[in-house]
Amino acid sequence: MEVMLIGEGWGSYDLRKLCLERGIRILGYIDPARQQALRAGLPTLGLAEAARYRSDLIVIAHPRFADCLPKLLSLGVPASRILLFYQDVQAALATLGPVTHCAVRRRGTVNEYRAHALQGKSAENTRQAPGPEDIRLAGRLSAMFRACQSGLEQADPLYRAGANWAGFLKRSRRVLVEAVAAGDAGAVHDLLANFWRNGLGEGIVGGEAAFLAFRETPDAALHQAILPYLTALTQGTGADFEPEDVELPRTGNAFGLRLEGRLIHENSIMNRYRACFLGGLLEGLDAPVVAEVGGGVGFFAHALLKRYAHVTYIDFDLPETLIVEAYFLAKNFPDRRILLYEGGTAQLTRELLTDYDIVLMPTYMIAQLEDASVDLFLNTISFGEMSPPIVANYLQQIDRVARRFFYHENLMELDLDFENYPGDLFPIPASFKKLFSGPSRWPFFGPDSPRHVFSENLYLKAGVAP
Repeated sequence: MEVMLIGEGWGSYDLRKLCLERGIRILGYIDPARQQALRAGLPTLGLAEAARYRSDLIVIAHPRFADCLPKLLSLGVPASRILLFYQDVQAALATLGPVTHCAVRRRGTVNEYRAHALQGKSAENTRQAPGPEDIRLAGRLSAMFRACQSGLEQADPLYRAGANWAGFLKRSRRVLVEAVAAGDAGAVHDLLANFWRNGLGEGIVGGEAAFLAFRETPDAALHQAILPYLTALTQGTGADFEPEDVELPRTGNAFGLRLEGRLIHENSIMNRYRACFLGGLLEGLDAPVVAEVGGGVGFFAHALLKRYAHVTYIDFDLPETLIVEAYFLAKNFPDRRILLYEGGTAQLTRELLTDYDIVLMPTYMIAQLEDASVDLFLNTISFGEMSPPIVANYLQQIDRVARRFFYHENLMELDLDFENYPGDLFPIPASFKKLFSGPSRWPFFGPDSPRHVFSENLYLKAGVAP
């Protein structure tokens, strides 16, 4: 489709961007009053000259230019070629067609955009038959899982799964627990190699139900839904965007959308932003240590280490999740130094930590971290699902080990589907000074979410220069 635009600069809609997102070619702009150039590289025309152009549509953006309608009709432009965008925005968007591109303004320019093609869903089965190395890795991860389970049984109950997760994990990870107990490394591998589409992904990337729903969702709806995430990323980082920045590894038989031939997903976008923002806080440090409680399947770790290779990343998590993260990171960083838990409660000194790139430990091992050994500690989307005593214990440990920053994204308003603990009730240690707090920038977690509202919160240890 080819269009001419009238009044593009008026109102709250950026019609140029909306057209680029739909693969529409803009032939030029109509300025009935001033006849001045509106956009470099495109003609600015009067009404009579525009009427002679062979455009599919002339789009009037704002009611201030409503008097252009009768003038265009008098010049012989049929009503079917004139779109009053302001009259019914949703109907006008439907006329312009579905979203087919992600349009991003180049940083350092006023109105120069790049349009990246969104190419529909990618849900094909990408699993491959396991080789000997895959089976050996599954065996190592099974040993880690058993060691974590054994230690958790002896640990303080504050390090076990809370009320929301205990029963859920027992149900959704039952097949994994049975395969590990049976010593069946092949079965463990097969589960890990498909975690996006089975019970190992439930509560994190959705599992089987999410995959089936995704497969049935029209591409146009998926394109429309992912645009706000890409917009939040590009506006939040202030840097030029490249599709490879948010590419999602296929590990675990991932599914998502194709952007310029690369697999992307809301999770890869959110964690690219977190990696840029949080990693940027540590620039200038020689060997920063970043620790997380509840790292999920490793998306943040992957984004962080991909951008900041000199960082040591540590996660403390439950066995059922830690084994998936260990698989994901081992497959994507085969040359990195990875420390997997093997049992015991040896102290995790900063000297030991910085000998590794990735350190994966059960929850109770946070108590073995050396004081002031972590430069930045974070938690996203999980403290709000824990009980107050569990959160209070973690915060006491974070107070002891974090020497610079603490960041968390958690519930701000209640979700009545499960036991909640809003972030404003967290007993944040007095040694942390809040630098900022605000609602989540992500649609599923933000103010317009129909389910829940999360907040983003950054703290700095008292006495430390930002």
